[in-house]
Amino acid sequence: MGMIGCATFEATNWSERVGSYTIADAKEELGSPDRTEDTDDGGVIATWIQRNSYRTHNVIETGSSYDPRTDDQTGITHIPQSSVASESFMNLTFNEEGILSAWDTSAH
Repeated sequence: MGMIGCATFEATNWSERVGSYTIADAKEELGSPDRTEDTDDGGVIATWIQRNSYRTHNVIETGSSYDPRTDDQTGITHIPQSSVASESFMNLTFNEEGILSAWDTSAH
């Protein structure tokens, strides 16, 4: 999977690239697509997936104390970490000559 920053999906004016941007340009900029699908007219739809995740961690202190002799922290209750993940999809459609003809993005 290519390394894609959020800014690549959102900050690029993909409409300006229609008609001139090639699949070779896309592979150079975005890396190899995560998947491809041939179209009936000889083109290809290339999809890049950006996976975003972050962790949250909550600690509730209930009167903690520290014992330096045992390097032990007591009285702290830890709530397990939770992960949140999302995926953004960049779909670039290239015609039979390998020129960008359409694009769309989506997030899940």
